[in-house]
Amino acid sequence: MKGKKHFFILTLILVLIASMLSGCSGSINGNSKGSSVNKGSVTKLGNSSKKISILSGSENSELEPILTEYSKKNHVEIDMTYKGSLDIMRALAEEDFNYDAVWPASSVWMNAGDEKLHRIKHAESISITPVIFGIKKSKAEELGFVGKDV
Repeated sequence: MKGKKHFFILTLILVLIASMLSGCSGSINGNSKGSSVNKGSVTKLGNSSKKISILSGSENSELEPILTEYSKKNHVEIDMTYKGSLDIMRALAEEDFNYDAVWPASSVWMNAGDEKLHRIKHAESISITPVIFGIKKSKAEELGFVGKDV
């Protein structure tokens, strides 16, 4: 039970961070003008001749310790370029996409950006974001939402 509680808390924290950051349209390097394909700041994790370049949502920077451990264990350099969700969507729509993988906050940005070129062939969800609905108590009572599962 303790493990489930920690997983829930970690998931909740990541969801909160993602929801705060995913609405940002500026790139992580502060240049919100210009082409969305412009490289943001690249964070290199590990050092190897085998490399993978990932265009990632800035919320994933919190996972760098895990990715660094993976890169060392598997002898692969991970080059992370962090951008906002809208920048990722725009970059996917561009003809020139110079990344091996994309890791946005939500698949909605991947789907919206890749609707014309269909370059993404393999996608896998690594987490599920719960939908949270907030409502005033008076309105919930009026609609019959109080005291039962909705």
